[in-house]
Amino acid sequence: MRKKDVLKSVGRRILAMALSAALGLSLIGCGSEGEQETPKKEWAYVPEFLTLDAEEVSFWDMKAVGDYLYYSSYTYDEETGSGDRNICRYSLVDQQMTTVSLAWPEDVLGGKGINDFMIGGDGSVYITNSEYNMETGSSKLYLHKFDKDGKYVYGIEPKDPKGSDQFWVQEMAADDQGRMYLYGGGSVLLYDGEGKSKGTLSLGTNDTYIEKMSLGTDGKVYIVYSSLNGNSTTTQMGQADFEGAKIETSQGSFPSNVRSFVMGTEGKFLINDGGKVHEYDLGTQQKTELFDWLDCDINGNYVETFGQMTDGRFVVVVRDWELQENEVVLLTKVKASEVAQKENIVVGTLYGGYELRSLAVSFNKASDKYHVSVREYMNYEKMDENSFTDAIASMNNDITSGNCPDVIDLSEVNVSQLSSKGVFEDLEGYLEESSVLKLSDFLENVVEAYTYDDKLIGIPSSFTLQTLVGHKSKIGDKKGWTLDEMIAYADENPDKDLFDRVSKGEILQTLIMRNQDAFMDWSTGECNFNTDEFKSLLEFANRFPDEVDWDSDAPVTPIRIQNGEVLLDIVHISEFNNIQESLEMFKNDLVCIGYPTADGSSGHVFNGRNAYAIASKSKCKDGAWEFIESILTREENERNRNGFPVLKDKLNALAQKAVEIQYATDENGELWLDENGNPIISNSGGGIGWGDWFYEYHVPTQEEVDLVLEVIKAAKPMNYTGSDEILNIILEDAEPYFEGQKSVDEVAGIIQNRVGIYINENR
Repeated sequence: MRKKDVLKSVGRRILAMALSAALGLSLIGCGSEGEQETPKKEWAYVPEFLTLDAEEVSFWDMKAVGDYLYYSSYTYDEETGSGDRNICRYSLVDQQMTTVSLAWPEDVLGGKGINDFMIGGDGSVYITNSEYNMETGSSKLYLHKFDKDGKYVYGIEPKDPKGSDQFWVQEMAADDQGRMYLYGGGSVLLYDGEGKSKGTLSLGTNDTYIEKMSLGTDGKVYIVYSSLNGNSTTTQMGQADFEGAKIETSQGSFPSNVRSFVMGTEGKFLINDGGKVHEYDLGTQQKTELFDWLDCDINGNYVETFGQMTDGRFVVVVRDWELQENEVVLLTKVKASEVAQKENIVVGTLYGGYELRSLAVSFNKASDKYHVSVREYMNYEKMDENSFTDAIASMNNDITSGNCPDVIDLSEVNVSQLSSKGVFEDLEGYLEESSVLKLSDFLENVVEAYTYDDKLIGIPSSFTLQTLVGHKSKIGDKKGWTLDEMIAYADENPDKDLFDRVSKGEILQTLIMRNQDAFMDWSTGECNFNTDEFKSLLEFANRFPDEVDWDSDAPVTPIRIQNGEVLLDIVHISEFNNIQESLEMFKNDLVCIGYPTADGSSGHVFNGRNAYAIASKSKCKDGAWEFIESILTREENERNRNGFPVLKDKLNALAQKAVEIQYATDENGELWLDENGNPIISNSGGGIGWGDWFYEYHVPTQEEVDLVLEVIKAAKPMNYTGSDEILNIILEDAEPYFEGQKSVDEVAGIIQNRVGIYINENR
């Protein structure tokens, strides 16, 4: 194994390059009309990216400890035919790698394997490994301690105090006296410096669970834990009292969305919430924002570990599971005024998930003019039953005010309602000016679905499908049907279930969301809930059970369909081979009929992904379009492709590739053969199981691909433009009818009145 240069700096000290390339935080705010420019930050954290020798480095268990990175490494001795996992230490100061020499005793508990490890404050190494018993089918977990010089100190088998046969460590920490805290199975086990059990740490109630544990700068262990209180969750932080076997809780507020909780400097901790890094001061019990990960060209959701070095720099280990790329990044704090400026593009979203941040990072790294930042409206620190509604209201207020984001995530907003207010740009004009895309490149029904008042508001990058399937011999080869026709089909088969395990509320909610245009019009404020059509829907929903009976001994849905007990099935399609499950369940007697609609047209639904609009008030419209264009032209990793592309050429290429049979080969290009001497197909897609029912996929046939393409061509977006409040009103007021307390006419009238008031107050 090579001992040096495992990590190589991409241009030693590329800080100067980073400054000139504008990778910092000092940005020119684009904003919107009537809005002040984004305030400039005082400090920037400039990234220096390091490359790692992936053949020797394990990223999944890498630990940042002071000025070092620790990780496990596997070595294989060809002469003896044996291999060992070692703990390696890389110095971020002098770029030297050394192997931590561990003096394993002979016949050690669990062998010399490594499941996980941690480094104590004094340099001690703690390792967990396990031993599997083939006869009993159970495993035993062991904990081993080595001192900083690699001398073996002890080996123990942690026991679950609740009596479980197995104990698995979820979090572990050691204080400056070498005392261990192991969390797993709802308990924190305590061990002294010699490995002797000292009982368990009291968590107060059964509704308390540990989030993170970390050594503090004072040598004590601090614990972040959450407690369930009814429908809300409270997150707190406290010092672990070893002798008292309890947690001394801090009195200040503590953030609830904690992905990483690590030791900082001078009595402080560092907190990563996926979007930003905050510093938490033990003295004041308050947090202070340090930086946004996007400003450092890092997706905080991919941060495996991070820490602060003695010189003040931050070391960050990033594992991008989408692109299958790993990075080590050093962040250096500089005056923001020293960093070149970019124009800032603000993306407004309800949930700032990992994918949006990944798209932003890719764009920021490639652009020397623009920088994308994310404004997330969901407040994870104060989660309650009103969080979603409050976030939507806050986002809508910004969109219609002078604080409007430049780019708007369309996944959770009422597109029809907002479009009528003229808050969106028409993307067709940008496509006419684009050198890489044109309107005709996209599927016509997708373009039509995102066109409001003759304006193309957004274009998703991909989509998945959802539809209803049934027996062609019974339903016919229809392209769609009405609710009355579906009810008639159920009436013709009174001894069968229309759907398997669907409740009154679920069927009512689903059919309302799929037929919203028949019942409410946001542009005029009109409602149609006192009509015969809606009353018929209520009466139909009342046929279903109040609650679903999830009897584990009952036959699963595929078996009930094959036995003729269930008539219809809801199908989700994100790949061409997904339709095979339905063909098998219905014994190739299949029709994709879709959800019922008011006019009997196609009821196939597509759910768009990564659909973004440009705000009419934005002052960075060209930059906003560049960001959207980068999403639409992005080449997705095949392993992480989610759904079907909206670009015709990409969809056609995917369809052609789907039917191609590919064979597995070895490193020499020779075919792998099965036990019968036949070539092994590598792209069959595996299988799927439902209880006792299992289906093994095959390479899709042209007929199967054509069937999916037919559904794609006719699919329409769900784009439900109501709100949770409207659904809550309908489900709440329908309950007296379901319980026999009110007539269908009374309930329909109440819903008509309440929803009508809500829509007109919130149009």
